[in-house]
Amino acid sequence: MSENANERERPRPVGNIVLKVENYDTSVTRLRCYRGIIEGTAAGGAMDGRKIAIALRKTPSNQMVSQIADFIDPSAMAHSPPGSYLAFSNASIEKGAYTATWVNKLADPDSDMRLGLPIRISPSIDKRGRIRRFRSNGATVYEALVMHSTDTEITRAFGQLKDAVCGALEYKSGCVLAVSTESPGGGRDRRTGTVWRGWRNGAPETLEVALERIFSEKRRASVERVFELGGIVDVVPLERLPVAPKSAESADRGKRSAIALESFKTGGVGRRFDRIASRAEGDLAKFLVAQFLAEADAPAKAAYMDGGWRTVSDRAIRSFCARRGLKLPKTSEFGFAVSTASVLSRANTRESAAEGGFLAKVRALSAAVPYDAVPTYSDPNALQRYYGGFEQALEQLERTMKESEHRAESKERPETGFPSVESASEPVGCESTSADAREENAEGGSSERKILDSFGNLEI
Repeated sequence: MSENANERERPRPVGNIVLKVENYDTSVTRLRCYRGIIEGTAAGGAMDGRKIAIALRKTPSNQMVSQIADFIDPSAMAHSPPGSYLAFSNASIEKGAYTATWVNKLADPDSDMRLGLPIRISPSIDKRGRIRRFRSNGATVYEALVMHSTDTEITRAFGQLKDAVCGALEYKSGCVLAVSTESPGGGRDRRTGTVWRGWRNGAPETLEVALERIFSEKRRASVERVFELGGIVDVVPLERLPVAPKSAESADRGKRSAIALESFKTGGVGRRFDRIASRAEGDLAKFLVAQFLAEADAPAKAAYMDGGWRTVSDRAIRSFCARRGLKLPKTSEFGFAVSTASVLSRANTRESAAEGGFLAKVRALSAAVPYDAVPTYSDPNALQRYYGGFEQALEQLERTMKESEHRAESKERPETGFPSVESASEPVGCESTSADAREENAEGGSSERKILDSFGNLEI
């Protein structure tokens, strides 16, 4: 058998799967799996709509997990008749057969399910910068931001934008403004902001007052200039939902039955940098580490020794790259899982009534990314641009390493290492900042970027 054939037969990870159950078959037993398979249709994520049959792999840590016998038993808490939703973790496919290491009941057939919407979950912060907590159980108050991407309005003129924002504020009290223009080197430049309908004297602002506040004279001039330059603003309704107290308590304890909080953390620069560094060939990987440890301060060195690039602070990695003329894409601690499956509970309480309920359960079906990396209708390649910025950084590191080696060999620069920032090539990342590009696009790219920056990560 060829080496390529062996590669194809190895288990391929597919991440998390949410399955709408159609049938349980206890007559089938797969190798190294518990008895039975569950048949259904994948809901949300990259596998949305695909018919699959999945089994639960045996592991030392999942002996107490719910199994088919629990799902089909009407007296069991995990009872999940056909039409219910089950959430599978660490799923993989091998020779066409799907397996997973963990499964939880997500929702009953009549639950209020939402599929495929970008969601961010993070702690709620009060005016003093402190994390808020529920009085009932002391759990962290988590806030979910839900982008209703299927209700996006694409606008190319100020009148359209104003009408779209008005509709979004009336619909969900907030919206995302994804402001994008064509970049000088092709593709799109993007800035993303959030807009909320405010409160006055204990009641929501009138739409007239909200729009007057949002579209100040200066901001209106900026957005009209964006439209003059061919820019587009996608208006995505944004909903703010509190996480249910019991679900928040579960998240605090690290349980994943309701919400796996880690799924909504981007991992910052460290996780992304670790990803590209792990793809580097041996010499480059060793060289990066040696250079970093030679320059890093004591806390950064200790962080690297503790867990590699993943545990090094964003600031330390950005400084290391900046000294080599590299600009990494922006990131944040918490981000949006681009595709999710979520369940609402409509508890009859004053706290939940404001936005229509609590978020009870949610499964991330994709990695968490910052606002600017969430795809919109006018910027469908946002994810590729985000990850591509880190890939370009690795390519730039490889080039500068070869340049420094060449200089050392030719004795033009006897010392080893990367060239200084002044002699390094153009910084790479999401934006082109070369002098040629700025001069060549004096009427376009440069002015567009300045205008875009006026919308950058604003919250009104």
